[in-house]
Amino acid sequence: MAGVNNSWSLAESNLSQFLPAHQWRTHVFRWRNRLDDVKVLRLFRLLGFASGESLAKLSNDLAAPKYAEWPPKKSILGPVDPSGKPFLDLWRHDVGGMIDMAQQSGADVILMTYPNYDTPPREEFFAMARAKHIPLVDNYVAFRRLLAPDVAARYVFSDYRHPTAEGYAIVADNALRAMLQTPAIAAHLATAAAGSNRDQNPIPRRP
Repeated sequence: MAGVNNSWSLAESNLSQFLPAHQWRTHVFRWRNRLDDVKVLRLFRLLGFASGESLAKLSNDLAAPKYAEWPPKKSILGPVDPSGKPFLDLWRHDVGGMIDMAQQSGADVILMTYPNYDTPPREEFFAMARAKHIPLVDNYVAFRRLLAPDVAARYVFSDYRHPTAEGYAIVADNALRAMLQTPAIAAHLATAAAGSNRDQNPIPRRP
């Protein structure tokens, strides 16, 4: 469950790789990200908040706060659609890269949709799962009936995005079901469980 914040939190983002190379805003965005990466603008922001309103306003015009607003301000990206191709390419790059690194390290991977997000589209999750040969848990479908006005407060907060403890219990149950239905992961779980049982119940030695 990663990647949705790419569409609004632009700090430390790879988005510049997928923006139109010929646009001047792309070059400005790249330089702002580079400065933010070395914490120059973040330090300036902190100094601004500590030094008074006027400097704070100036730092807000230059630094990271605008990178974490929805929708991204046009002063940063221009007319770039947060659900458009650059953001989809960014999601594919980042999530695909995380899956590749996890698999290369020997980890088993499960991809999950969000309970109530449509960016990126669910079709992107299905395509990624097929391309990487990994199971997909579709939490979006599981939560459809749980978002009715009379029951939603049990499962999601007022933003209808973030699950409550009871909502996360459903997400965890969905993940466990997927694990048990995936032979390789189920085998690893069985091996780990057997080892745990041996540790808790060692075979008594004969005198």
